[in-house]
Amino acid sequence: MINLVDLYYNINKDIFFTDKISSDAFTIYTNNQISDIMWNYAAISNLSSLRKNYDEICHIFQSLNRQPSFYLREDQRNDICELVSRQILIKYPESWLRFDGGDVEALHQVTFVQSAQEKEDLIRLFKSLNTDYYKNMPDFINLFEKTFSASNFYHFIAYHKQQAVSCAILGMYNGYALITHLQTLPEFQNKGYTSSVLHACVQQFLLLGGKELYIQVLNSDSQEKWCMKKGFKKMFNGYLLR
Repeated sequence: MINLVDLYYNINKDIFFTDKISSDAFTIYTNNQISDIMWNYAAISNLSSLRKNYDEICHIFQSLNRQPSFYLREDQRNDICELVSRQILIKYPESWLRFDGGDVEALHQVTFVQSAQEKEDLIRLFKSLNTDYYKNMPDFINLFEKTFSASNFYHFIAYHKQQAVSCAILGMYNGYALITHLQTLPEFQNKGYTSSVLHACVQQFLLLGGKELYIQVLNSDSQEKWCMKKGFKKMFNGYLLR
């Protein structure tokens, strides 16, 4: 299976990430223009040597003028506990799932974002869905706008009348695809809008002849179960810690 964290990096390279530093035991993904930990973390591939790698990783982050942060998979729970004991806290958990085929319903018309107005609608929807998130990371929107002109990103919106109520983003790299930002306004959930934008992503993936399709969602039982009903199989949970 493809390294999904590396897939995320390659899809977002030159937008949300600018570089990576690799070794046999870890990879550090970073953006030399942004200090927020979302864009600067070490993905650990060999946690059995955590104690040995910890000081080296911290030294690299110090040279980058960044605060150390780590991305770990769920099957590394013992090491997560060890990191927490070092006063490194969980920033957020997320789930990764792979599309194994299935019938994703499209109950509403979905717009493939192209016009200036549609881009403005999508950004406005993002801000309303994630008020605290964007308040804490004001650079995100400026970077996100670059995805509109990137050839490997596809943006979708579902409207209720003239209001944007649901969205999803499809990113591609070498035939591998990742769906992110699958979100719907609370008052329009469970009405088919989320399924409709997901359907649009799946159809775009098939149209492009993609190899494998994944989705990344914030970790919650309800989201995972919903995605599984749509034909996705859970691969693992990931944790970002600082």
